[in-house]
Amino acid sequence: MEFLDATIQPSVSLGTAAVEGGTAAFSTSALPNGRRQRIARYLGSSNYAPSTSPVVTQTVAPRLRQATETDLVSSKNPAQPDDAVTFTATVTASSGAAPTGFVTFSDGAGVLGRQALRDAQATLTTDQLVLGTSQIRAAYSGNTTYAPSSATISQEVQSGPP
Repeated sequence: MEFLDATIQPSVSLGTAAVEGGTAAFSTSALPNGRRQRIARYLGSSNYAPSTSPVVTQTVAPRLRQATETDLVSSKNPAQPDDAVTFTATVTASSGAAPTGFVTFSDGAGVLGRQALRDAQATLTTDQLVLGTSQIRAAYSGNTTYAPSSATISQEVQSGPP
């Protein structure tokens, strides 16, 4: 038995399965999202004539990604001008393995840097923070398994004696 995507013509084969006891079953995880037309085609045998099933409409919904939470901490808050400050973002998932991907660190003026997650953490060290209070944001971009998330903290840089 051959299973086909009949949405476009000519139909495209999705795969085949042996007929056992009058039934054939086919399984795949490689179907695109959306509404598609499916048919099954039996090629026949010495005892049975070929046949094609009626069209069946199948809707494949997008796979839901696992929720994540991003936490952000500063190594020195408040800091002095020209201090090296390390920001650490920790990304956790509701279940499963540690998320993978990238975290973008930014402040109100723009992007400070983009770092890969390693063991659910990404770090960025900078000595280019401006005097006053800045909103530092760590944004996890997500991937096919994990949803994006972000965290923001207020980082102070104070002028004063070292």
